Amino acid sequence: MLEKLYKFLNNETEQRVCKDITEQACKHVPKNYFIILLSNVFTKLGDTLSNPKTVLTWLMSYVNAPVFLISLIVPIRESGSMVPQIFIASYINKHSTRKWFWVIGALIQFLAIASIGFIVLNFKNETAGYLIILAVIVFSLARSLSSLTSKDIIGKTIPKTRRGRLKGFTVSVSGVLVLAAGLLIMYKSKSNATIDFYSYLIFFAALTWLISAIIYSRIKEFPND
Repeated sequence: MLEKLYKFLNNETEQRVCKDITEQACKHVPKNYFIILLSNVFTKLGDTLSNPKTVLTWLMSYVNAPVFLISLIVPIRESGSMVPQIFIASYINKHSTRKWFWVIGALIQFLAIASIGFIVLNFKNETAGYLIILAVIVFSLARSLSSLTSKDIIGKTIPKTRRGRLKGFTVSVSGVLVLAAGLLIMYKSKSNATIDFYSYLIFFAALTWLISAIIYSRIKEFPND
């Protein structure tokens, strides 16, 4: 079934040609294709549900965190995952299989986002603000781990001629879900959303990374030659 759907989505009428991945990996392309698609869709949805400019800012305001801490949320979340890659790249490159680095990164992101929901329900003022900042830093470090390995894994599991379509389908599917989530957040924010709504939202966002990690762990990855 996955084979047929893969061929339909990629307009393949003949046997797959895998010139840039191993013969072993070629046999598992359809399964890996949809695993990567689904896991990326869930992480993109999680990004929207925990948006630093809306959701996290609202939560920081709710706990009366200092303004200067609120202003740090966006730069830490958006760019804090780039610098650590310099220090961990050499370590990751020593390993022939790397999907577990991605999975570990996703699990840590799940814990980091879930902890924010716990913090806003149990702490206030500066304490809550600093704890949320700490959670966002941990999230960014974990994001760096997953980001560093994702392209490499795609390069080992998906033929080069199919990577563009994979990205396109990921953007399309996640775009629909992200739009729906964005509209829901916008609607609720205009109708005096309560802490219950935002706490449920952040816990559900955390869950998307857990689901994504479980899905991604099913990728069939073979060691480098």
